[in-house]
Amino acid sequence: NKAMALFHLERYEEALEYFEKAIEKNPECDFSYNGRGNVYHKLEEYHKAVADFNKAIELNPEYGEAYHNRGVSKEMLRKNLEAEEDWEKAARLGIEDAREYLK
Repeated sequence: NKAMALFHLERYEEALEYFEKAIEKNPECDFSYNGRGNVYHKLEEYHKAVADFNKAIELNPEYGEAYHNRGVSKEMLRKNLEAEEDWEKAARLGIEDAREYLK
């Protein structure tokens, strides 16, 4: 996916454009909301990131990575209790990174 490649190259503004186009084409794609949330997180727009992770979770309540990512953004917003709840959910869904955050 072009958006993810740009994200990994740290070309966040370009990745954002691709994720937005993907969401426009398919507004029910949880992966695109999660990806755009990751971009917003890297751009330090944590409220926008949390909103996108919320949408990804709304579309797919078993999306462990989105719970984990939302927890990371919530931590940046100093919502530590909420972040911990997200990491616990992500860990229950098999996301190993979430277990590390809980330590």
